[in-house]
Amino acid sequence: MQWLLALPLWIVLYFFRIVVEVVILIGWFVALFTANLPEGFGSLIAGYYRLYWRATSYSTFLQTKYPSFGDVMGYEEASNDPSWFEARRPDKLSRLAVLFRIILVIPQLIALFFVFIALYIVTIVAFFAVIITGRWSPGMRDFVVGANRWSLRVDAWLSLLADPYPPFSLT
Repeated sequence: MQWLLALPLWIVLYFFRIVVEVVILIGWFVALFTANLPEGFGSLIAGYYRLYWRATSYSTFLQTKYPSFGDVMGYEEASNDPSWFEARRPDKLSRLAVLFRIILVIPQLIALFFVFIALYIVTIVAFFAVIITGRWSPGMRDFVVGANRWSLRVDAWLSLLADPYPPFSLT
């Protein structure tokens, strides 16, 4: 039933993502020339990822508390939500890395492609396991959280929220 209750979150996220895509595009040009992403842009992008992670964790039964729409903006987590997302604002972005981010992210996307195949299989198996037993298997839960964590790190890096290249890791 949680996935059904999460539908309003996904509708809001759909429109929020459109705004964030425009902000990322403008932010890319700003960062290319100034080596910084404006704080308001970063706050908005981080807010999107925070709400996205809350909706994902709720709709996949990783948490039972309905995610809040409030307190999502900013680099730091401001609420006590069990699905927290926090980003550290980089002091200065590498202009060269900003210019070639779309190329530099390709190895991450190839690795994540295979991780996501496993993620979808594990999520389907876990869905039935949660329905039958009422709880997550710790190994499956750790894999699902780790895969989502990795994906969010790569997406946050691509969206200029972080400058160090993200590790190829589930942790």
